[in-house]
Amino acid sequence: MPDAEPARSVEWRVLHALDHGDERFRRLLECVCDYAIFLLDPLGFVKSWNRGAERITGYKASQVAGMHSSRFYPPEEFSPAQYFAGLERAVKEGNWSEDGWRVRSDGSRFWAHAVISACTDDLGHVVGFGGILEDFTQRKELEAAARELAARRTELQEEERQKLSRDLHDITGPVLSLLLLNLSAVEKGSGGLTEAARSALAECRELARQCSKEIRSVSYLLYPPLLDELGLVHALPWLLDSFAGRTGVDREAEVPDNLGRFPRPLERCAYRFVQECLSNVERHTSSTFAGVRAARSDGQLVVEVSDYGGGMPKGMREGVGIRGIRERLADLGGRLEILPTTEGVTMRALLPIPVQ
Repeated sequence: MPDAEPARSVEWRVLHALDHGDERFRRLLECVCDYAIFLLDPLGFVKSWNRGAERITGYKASQVAGMHSSRFYPPEEFSPAQYFAGLERAVKEGNWSEDGWRVRSDGSRFWAHAVISACTDDLGHVVGFGGILEDFTQRKELEAAARELAARRTELQEEERQKLSRDLHDITGPVLSLLLLNLSAVEKGSGGLTEAARSALAECRELARQCSKEIRSVSYLLYPPLLDELGLVHALPWLLDSFAGRTGVDREAEVPDNLGRFPRPLERCAYRFVQECLSNVERHTSSTFAGVRAARSDGQLVVEVSDYGGGMPKGMREGVGIRGIRERLADLGGRLEILPTTEGVTMRALLPIPVQ
């Protein structure tokens, strides 16, 4: 029995048919207008160019015949070493895919997704490369618009938090202060009251103090004035101290004094990341320790929150809060790393620092 034909990708079959003169298949591919389908020789020069390639790039087949495919890259983004490394990868692995900018005949740019496959003869020798390219410009624009919309939504949420925080502080603060003053005045003249009445008065005064403290804490958690005024250097240690005071856990903050300031969206994202992580430590672990670290590294703001809660159970799904933080980081070009250990978990946020 003849050996079974090895499994081939769809791209390989399409390009093999083109390269081996299957005229029916060639005519069929000429009708394809949504995808650019082309053949290159072993050095990357164009051998074949379908109607879809003409529509997407603006170049006629007669114009590009014998032209090197590097012509379709923006000059400042084309790297010969990277290009030929990609072709070598296509030979070794069967295909090579990449996303990037390309240039049309009129000089305009479009965002392309390309798959390059190696074409071989019956002896397995590489005789060229075939490519299938799709114009992803509209998709990229939609993704950019979605990120911009998400960033604007986040800003609106922060502005609403800031307004609520200010209103809560400004409305309740004076009332509670006056209440405490009046209770102090009553306490001074409480000599004629019964012991039970004096005890109730003292309890009311303590409850008023506690209420004032809780409202102030909630106001700061909604939107800490320190964040806008002094930045993460002061806001993160304050947040950790507040958490430790409420939960009784040991804490350690490593936020260098020379950390500096960052764009407001970056600082707000980092602060909310730490806030959400500390909330998870309180709700989901029995950790007696929480650590917060922040630093600049390789053009990124790196923020970590660690606990000694025993690590994450296998198969545990991310909660809504962590998924929200992951999306918020992604909106700013950042990412979230979850690093479980035998003792606990370190949550790490990496945010690229915009070049000023």
